[in-house]
Amino acid sequence: MNKPIEIPAKNRSLIIRLILVAILTLVSFWTINEPPSRKWYFQNPVFWKSLSIVNTITGFVVCTLIIRFLLKNKPALVVDSIGLKGNALSFSCGYVYWNNIEKFEIVKKPFQKMIIVFIDAPKSYIYKEQNKTYHKLMEIYFKHHGSPIIIQSTEIKYSLEELHKILNTELMKHQQLRTVI
Repeated sequence: MNKPIEIPAKNRSLIIRLILVAILTLVSFWTINEPPSRKWYFQNPVFWKSLSIVNTITGFVVCTLIIRFLLKNKPALVVDSIGLKGNALSFSCGYVYWNNIEKFEIVKKPFQKMIIVFIDAPKSYIYKEQNKTYHKLMEIYFKHHGSPIIIQSTEIKYSLEELHKILNTELMKHQQLRTVI
């Protein structure tokens, strides 16, 4: 492969998430001064005020992270002669080298399609991740799918089937090169 293939990120779902989180944050901010007036299980105003403050802070942090991710304008996935480099939310562990990749598999679930990247040392990729949130997410992926590295169709502007073909052809090329050397 002479030229790397850059798969752009799909920002539509992130924008929808940003709008929803912003609305929830504004509602939480509004309830700081006006706790719910109905009969709730917890009628303690200190509880409601502290819950609203925590929700507001969390919402601002999540909004900031989503805006930062949208402004980076990096491709979601780069396929080159070294391997795969992911910048998406579900695949951000840096380079996955062709030597470590065993196979690619498309999994279709209700409302979700993804490519699972099976690698030979999944635990090393999990422990290499510095961000605790991504680390936990990779552990969950490994537990449910057998691999910590997943490419979700909701995060890329590319046909999943075409991407699967490209990834398989590149993997075959590099496996043939490995056997020759």
